[in-house]
Amino acid sequence: MTLSPEAVSPAELVNRCRVLSERVAQHNRRMKADEQALGSEIDTAYRELRSQIESSRDSGTGEDEGLEQLLLAKKIYEGQGPGGDLRIMSSTTKKTPIMLKYLLGKETAGVLIRFDQRLKLKQEYFKFRHAAALIFTIVPLILGFGLRRATQMEAMGEQGSLSPPLWVATQAYAAWLVYFYVSLALRENILVMNGSDIRAWWIHHHYIMVLFTLVLMTLPTESKAFKIFSEKFIFFNVLQGLIMMFQNKYQSRRLYRQIALGRNKTMDVVSTESSPGKGHLLVLYPALFAMQALQFAVAIDAILYSANDFFSEVGWLDNVPSSTDLRSSRGVFVCGVLFMILALGNLLSTLATIFSKAKKSSRRNAKSSSNKKSR
Repeated sequence: MTLSPEAVSPAELVNRCRVLSERVAQHNRRMKADEQALGSEIDTAYRELRSQIESSRDSGTGEDEGLEQLLLAKKIYEGQGPGGDLRIMSSTTKKTPIMLKYLLGKETAGVLIRFDQRLKLKQEYFKFRHAAALIFTIVPLILGFGLRRATQMEAMGEQGSLSPPLWVATQAYAAWLVYFYVSLALRENILVMNGSDIRAWWIHHHYIMVLFTLVLMTLPTESKAFKIFSEKFIFFNVLQGLIMMFQNKYQSRRLYRQIALGRNKTMDVVSTESSPGKGHLLVLYPALFAMQALQFAVAIDAILYSANDFFSEVGWLDNVPSSTDLRSSRGVFVCGVLFMILALGNLLSTLATIFSKAKKSSRRNAKSSSNKKSR
């Protein structure tokens, strides 16, 4: 084989690849050394910052200029500077979330050093959540309409109600929910490692929902208990999907505005279940509390319906006829208890978010009034 005048010989290609490989190795060593050095400096700065803030508060000096400067340094440390959240480089404050630890291992490299990569991770998270909100709304709406129509046809003795495939589709939707909440929990855990401020409850919420949907999937679709509970759960999902779509649109815009004003960190995200901004108070607060009230109602109904079967001694140690609804009823009781835990946690977290925002707003107003007086 003859080489053209412009072609590079195989030997030259080997040398070029070796040089590139050595340059990559040197780059990796340099990156590791820089990361370790930066991490050490960040740890030292964090210890000094924490010590000075505690000393300033213990001394009772109040909101003096020194404490304000320290709190400003804390905000920069936590993500309001050009380098983002410095905690992701710190060995003192950086921890691997439990889900990543047990699913992917303790040494999971979930932290992205480059800031543009972290922003892309956040953007991808929003895209995933926007797409999921559509599925949350459209699929349960179709299932709910189809199942209601099938029930009416069966009650009138008509044929072709499509009830069996609809209940199979309900189980398939439950399987999608398992995927959705596992994926959401993984993404949010990685976002937390990269500086996002996500309430711990919402990640725990996803864990409980995974358990809830797994229990729901084990119930036979032909059982009465499953049908009664699933119809109400599907209706709840329609309402949840509508609220998710509304919040995803407006909360994202508000978050970017808050970041531009320096009130939020660049890697912060909004939770679909968190409280809304002031501009949407009249719409979203009632909708959120209505959704949580419905969640309580569905949970209580499931618990009351199946409590007698769950606490009955029959069938725990011995087999029961497959024609009975005992085991399905007990599964519905477990789903009801988990749904009650979710409803209570959602309510408390929403209230905590409201109080936190009110507290921050009062602090800003007090600071603004004090600045006006000083002028």
